[in-house]
Amino acid sequence: MCCVAAFGDVEMAKQYLREMELLGLPYDVAINDPSLMRMESSALMRNQLKKYASGSEKSFGTVQREVYERTKKTLPGGPGGDAPIVNKGLMELEIDDNTDASVGGIAKRVGGVVLASIGGFTLLFFAGLKLIQESGY
Repeated sequence: MCCVAAFGDVEMAKQYLREMELLGLPYDVAINDPSLMRMESSALMRNQLKKYASGSEKSFGTVQREVYERTKKTLPGGPGGDAPIVNKGLMELEIDDNTDASVGGIAKRVGGVVLASIGGFTLLFFAGLKLIQESGY
C-alpha cells in the first residue's frame, strides 16, 4: 500500500488497505507501528485513506454499484422486468438474409479467412525471398 500511495494511485491503495484490514491489520496500527514500512505520500492521499479506513468514504466501485441498484429499481417493469435494453451490442448488427449464422457457416468463413491468410503469407514470403535473391543479398 505504501508504494502505490507514494505514486498517488488512490484506488489501488484502497484495494491494498481493504485487504490489509481483512487480514487483521487495522490502518491505525499500520500507520503508527515503527516496525512497519513508513508511508510517504501527500496529505490528500493520507486523508483519503484515513476516511476510507474509517468507513466514511466509499470506493468508486461501491458508488457505481449503488447507482446501478437505484437505476435498476426505477426501470419500467420493475427490477429485472421488461425494461428495454439500452446497449444492444451485437444485437444491433445487421446480418443479410443470405448470411449463414449456423456453426457450420461460421466455421466455413473462418476457415476461408485462415486459408487466405496462409496463402497470402506464403505468396509474400516467396516474393520477398525472390527479391532478396535477385538483389544479391
